[in-house]
Amino acid sequence: MIALRDVSKTDENIYAEWQNDPELAAYLSRLSPNNCSVGDYDASKICWFIIEEDACDIGSVWLEKDTKESEAVTLGIFISGEQYRGKGIGNYVIKEAIRISKQRIPFTSVKLNVRKSNLRAIRCYEKCGFIILGEGQKTASDGTIIDYYKMEMKVGVLI
Repeated sequence: MIALRDVSKTDENIYAEWQNDPELAAYLSRLSPNNCSVGDYDASKICWFIIEEDACDIGSVWLEKDTKESEAVTLGIFISGEQYRGKGIGNYVIKEAIRISKQRIPFTSVKLNVRKSNLRAIRCYEKCGFIILGEGQKTASDGTIIDYYKMEMKVGVLI
């Protein structure tokens, strides 16, 4: 069974493990909301969850606002471990995180950036209702150029 639970200070150890996972680094620029730690974040702007499968921590998902007044949130998600990918977990978790977050913070759209090379994630986002609005490039810390899509989904009052 898949479940979401709020991130807490006790999750620092699992986050330390995920930070050192080279497989995740190949897909992601960051593993947490901007300028946040698991023990200290503004719950009026961020909804941050640990993804569990049968009580095993397998990843994280969050929605964050740049400002409290913003109408949009940015989605971040990762699932650690190849054995958990391709099973529909991401699709379920994204929808559930949006549903829960809509009850906590107001927003009308969800945005994200995804690497063009991450075809599995792009398919997942499209199944959830995201559309590609544009594209961009950024430079990784090692100098590598990363091509990405900008995607967005409009949300109603409640999902």
